[in-house]
Amino acid sequence: MKLNYKLNLYSFLASFPLLKKSYTAKIMLVAFLGTHIPLLTLLLSFVISNSYSLEMAIRVMLIALLATLAGTAATLYALHHLLKPVILTSAALQNYLNTKTLPELPTDFADEAGTLMADTSQTLYKLDELIHYISNYDDLTGLPNRDLFCDRLHQTLSQPENNQRFVAVFLLGVDDFTAMSHGLEHETTNLLLRAVAQRLQRFRLLCNTVFLLALSYQSFQIWGCTS
Repeated sequence: MKLNYKLNLYSFLASFPLLKKSYTAKIMLVAFLGTHIPLLTLLLSFVISNSYSLEMAIRVMLIALLATLAGTAATLYALHHLLKPVILTSAALQNYLNTKTLPELPTDFADEAGTLMADTSQTLYKLDELIHYISNYDDLTGLPNRDLFCDRLHQTLSQPENNQRFVAVFLLGVDDFTAMSHGLEHETTNLLLRAVAQRLQRFRLLCNTVFLLALSYQSFQIWGCTS
């Protein structure tokens, strides 16, 4: 779906150096100018009108000025806090890009800002799961790759309770796999790999011991660890 939103005002305000890096400053400038339009209109009417004395005109203008400034301050303060969801979401995204730390954004708000935070949090969690799967598992067979296998093996050997237990590592290969991969169609080879992986997975589920399989495509090797 193509979003066809025009960003004319946003682009115009972003062209000013003082407003370029702050969305909050853009919102506050618009609010400040908007709340001062009534005051400017009042001042203009007093300037062009002769119905009031100078003293009365100055008094009314001072009262209007103070009231407008107070209202502007309250408006800017409220807007600053209403923009916190956008600021918080931006900070969470930046922190995830820099440190890969998942955010803890509130997800119990139903308006647009609340939906933004909830959607951002859900998307980052799904993205993190996808990155973890791509980094640690084989897409074709679903088996862990060699990096994850080595990491889990290191964890197993590092556990103190395993000092008195036997840990076995074995390597299983398919005879003439390279020749078969060259002689068979690509899809047929993929079916063979899936079949071997599924049989080993079924065996792992029937086994009562801790069992981990990993895949290496150098010559189609299954790395196994049991304890």
